[in-house]
Amino acid sequence: MVKFIKKTGIEGWLSLGGVVLSITGVETMFANLGHFSALPIKIAFTCLVYPCLILAYMGEAAFLSRHHEDIERSF
Repeated sequence: MVKFIKKTGIEGWLSLGGVVLSITGVETMFANLGHFSALPIKIAFTCLVYPCLILAYMGEAAFLSRHHEDIERSF
């Protein structure tokens, strides 16, 4: 980790902050999912989460197909 921070500087520090936020957000989401039964979770993921993920990745692919030089900024 120290080697990564030395190599990337402030950019690396910011990316590690995003990783920490992602991990804590996922942990919170799954902790809160325990309040629901399996059927509402399946419906929510099928009707809301999955289509949003597909649209996000399709949008990113469309952007990169037009702007090949911005591949470093893509998720």
